[in-house]
Amino acid sequence: MSFGAYRVLIWKWPLLSVHVLLWIALAIKAYNNAGPYHFASCWPIILLYLPPVSTLFLLIGATSLIVVLASLSRPTMRRHPGFWVAIHGMVLTIGVVACNFSAYAAVGQVNCL
Repeated sequence: MSFGAYRVLIWKWPLLSVHVLLWIALAIKAYNNAGPYHFASCWPIILLYLPPVSTLFLLIGATSLIVVLASLSRPTMRRHPGFWVAIHGMVLTIGVVACNFSAYAAVGQVNCL
């Protein structure tokens, strides 16, 4: 592996770690600020009101999952830059769902409508 390849690899893990830590912080914030009519509990309803956003969210989650699962049997895919984009897509999808579940864990079912 050349020096250039190591240099490119060095920034990938810290960036991924920052992305994961951001979603962990947002999930903790959602848990601490959740309430029956607070935005922390009801912000996923935006996906219902803006169909293009919900479609985009589903496409990002499905495509990322397919790429990550396919890379398990094909190690050469893990060297492609698209693999790291898929990893970030998985972190985004899991983070959005985790924020929703953490608010639910704090206050239970809320009435957002």
